Amino acid sequence: WTTWNPDLLLGQDIFGATLGIVGFGRIGQAMARRALGFHMTVCVAQVPRSACEGGR
Repeated sequence: WTTWNPDLLLGQDIFGATLGIVGFGRIGQAMARRALGFHMTVCVAQVPRSACEGGR
């Protein structure tokens, strides 16, 4: 890019797109619900709690 063009970022269609979510806690679940409202495909990657070193 040689110049700033704010219209370049407009008009991106998310209907039918794919969303990848890392972690499926409260925030991940909320994002998935919103994405499904746009008919997006949702892929989730979650680390088992037993594999984590320590907790919250």
